[in-house]
Amino acid sequence: MKRTANGVRVFEESDLAFLHVINCLKHTGMLIHDIRNYIVWAEERDASLQKRYDLFQKQRQEIDRQIKQLMEYRKCIDSKCRYYPEGSESRDQGDPFWTG
Repeated sequence: MKRTANGVRVFEESDLAFLHVINCLKHTGMLIHDIRNYIVWAEERDASLQKRYDLFQKQRQEIDRQIKQLMEYRKCIDSKCRYYPEGSESRDQGDPFWTG
């Protein structure tokens, strides 16, 4: 990474793009250990293309799993939204999914 004469970091577009990928991986739940591996592999350039591809494929599958799980949670929430229309009286005793 480049620095000014005073030691201040100078970010280029490629640095920002790389940080964006790291942020993406973090927010999709990738383990720090795997993110570190990705950083090392990225520095290896073409020698690690297959490793990086495999890592992204694995993370893609994890994201698909998360989306599927979130959709199941969404169904539960949607059923509650249908059951409790705005302004309705308390219906807890008749709620088939009442949890307290």
